[in-house]
Amino acid sequence: AMSKGRYICFLDSDDYWHKDKLKKVLAFFQKYPSVGLVQHYLLDVNAQKESLNNPLPAWPDTCTLEDFLKANIPYAATSGLTLTREVASKVLPIPKQHFCFTDNYISTRALFSAPMGNIREVLGYHRVHGNNFWAAKLSSPALIEGELKEREFFSSELLSWLKEAGKELSPRYLEVENLEILRRRILLASYQGKRRQAFVYWKEGVSSYWKSGLGRFRILSCLLALVSPHLYIFFYNLYKTHHWIVRYRHKLFPEMK
Repeated sequence: AMSKGRYICFLDSDDYWHKDKLKKVLAFFQKYPSVGLVQHYLLDVNAQKESLNNPLPAWPDTCTLEDFLKANIPYAATSGLTLTREVASKVLPIPKQHFCFTDNYISTRALFSAPMGNIREVLGYHRVHGNNFWAAKLSSPALIEGELKEREFFSSELLSWLKEAGKELSPRYLEVENLEILRRRILLASYQGKRRQAFVYWKEGVSSYWKSGLGRFRILSCLLALVSPHLYIFFYNLYKTHHWIVRYRHKLFPEMK
């Protein structure tokens, strides 16, 4: 509310930008005047600013609400976002019910007003130093519970936006979102020592999603969570930082488009 500029950038307290970030973001807005939000790559780094080798998505130059509805847009985190003032006036303020879902909220709400631009260049750095509040959210039962509540709130908001716009979510979006929720429910039940309940969730996943490539991958990987949530987190962190595992997974378990 206190800002006066034409563009509004976000920067989380742990993160920092490349020195050319603002110049390149403004140049992108000038090249694509129809976009209302621009995102760029964020590189995960440790406390010493050394790269953690996180995979970067193969974005197109621009994308639309239809791409989101098909679950085809990997979002950048908040520190990689810049809004035009016009779109920001329709997106902000962020509802207080959102705490860890702010980036999803901003990007999705903006797409209902204008296309999104994607800069395939690292213009920001996401610091992972061990004390980040949300960096290890799958490792904390309390944070998993909080995120499940936020996902439920976001889902109710999204349904109202879709109704106003006359749009519907694709089967792919519903599959991706439901598998994310399934993973968290299995992990949470395992953390809480409710192994029988975790197994019930897992069996429900088998009956609902085994026919899809992503479903089989998620269901098989969640077997680790049934054994030990800590074992699951260990292999999940390996998966995030080793690109060859990701490529091999896509070959073995191709996803619907």
